[in-house]
Amino acid sequence: LSTVNALPIAGRDANLLNFAGELKTGILTLTVPSGASMPAGQEVVFSFMLNNHNCPMGGCAAVQTLIRASGNNMAPVLLFDEEAMDGTVLGAGVRLAWVKKSVKQSTTVKGAKNKITFTFRPNAPLYAGTVIKFSGLKRTQTHSCKICPSLVIYDSPLNCGIACCDPVNYPGPTQGADIPIYYPCIPAFDKNMVQPHSKFEAPPSWLYVDGEYTVTVKTGQIISEQEDTVLTIVLENESSAPEAPLGGALSLLANRAECHSGKTSGQITAGECLTIRTTVTKMCKSGSNEGDSCASSLSTDITLVSNPQDHYGNVLTDPCSLCLRQVDLVSINGALGREAELKISDMAIACPSLQGLPTLMRGSVIPGRFDARLRLRNWVHQESTKTFTFTKRTPPANLGRGPLGNEFPKPAIVIQGLDNQVMTAEQDLRLGAGAAGL
Repeated sequence: LSTVNALPIAGRDANLLNFAGELKTGILTLTVPSGASMPAGQEVVFSFMLNNHNCPMGGCAAVQTLIRASGNNMAPVLLFDEEAMDGTVLGAGVRLAWVKKSVKQSTTVKGAKNKITFTFRPNAPLYAGTVIKFSGLKRTQTHSCKICPSLVIYDSPLNCGIACCDPVNYPGPTQGADIPIYYPCIPAFDKNMVQPHSKFEAPPSWLYVDGEYTVTVKTGQIISEQEDTVLTIVLENESSAPEAPLGGALSLLANRAECHSGKTSGQITAGECLTIRTTVTKMCKSGSNEGDSCASSLSTDITLVSNPQDHYGNVLTDPCSLCLRQVDLVSINGALGREAELKISDMAIACPSLQGLPTLMRGSVIPGRFDARLRLRNWVHQESTKTFTFTKRTPPANLGRGPLGNEFPKPAIVIQGLDNQVMTAEQDLRLGAGAAGL
């Protein structure tokens, strides 16, 4: 931005600055309106929005902000000399990424209607016109193009319309000339199961063959970097999904939809497992007068990169920038991340996938293959990482436990060792882990 005649000012004390300022060639001029005053010693807090430069990886040089002030016509000799403010700003260089990206489902029953819930948050706001694509949603009976049935899903009508279908690549069924053809849409619900979702245009795009669900941010809406965005869709589970045999870790691994260590970067990029990305990215508003205006929106899509970072350049725990993670795994990672010391005993973790469901085992994770990484850093910043892998199997046919018949209580994973261990500076740190079936 070079010139904004009325840059909006927000924050606690914006009224003391007439809620607007004038920006010209890097200088912001603010005026205290008639009748307002700033008592000596009183802290003044306000904010405004500017666009970061499209800096190369590694970042632009940060800017030191200076401040000065002068009196009005009644006090022309009142002058405050120019001084540097604490901190620097505009040292951009972090790549756009997801700070949070998780997924959960409501049921694994064959042929049942399954609520798939995505929770995501970027490290910078995404504006209207941004296209977000969810990939890897295969093994479902919900086709893109067929005659729309008359049914109700979760108390909300199934949207129908020819616009839901790609008539070239996925042509629908033919009918008589006098009978219109309608196709099923997969509506986007919000976290309260209300649709259409207020943040996205309707109808969204659903390509059954590719397992891709795509939404576009609606005009006037923003995907915020300060709060989670929750989106739920309803799909129909496959009615003839293959069984995982007892001890069949490899079969279970092969049948999983989540991205895992067995997937190559090429397979993740191609969306062969559960991923979330942007294919069109809008990071500013054309013609805006709120400090986030730009002549043309930057196109820095969220793609597969190594070492994704948060808002301030801190490397995120998840090394995969696109992979959707199972919500219980995210919850476990968060609980471990809040531990200030490596003293873990009887830690209880509320698993989001079991909320509201009758279950035998509170705190139990859902079936899957899990990798737990322990990374330690000493005082001279030397690091060591160890990965432990364990599998929670899906119950074999007719052997599931619990009210829903979908629990397989064993094996439980137990880390055994000394209750307390004292280390001194000249000793090596040695850790071990063991698993026991209970």
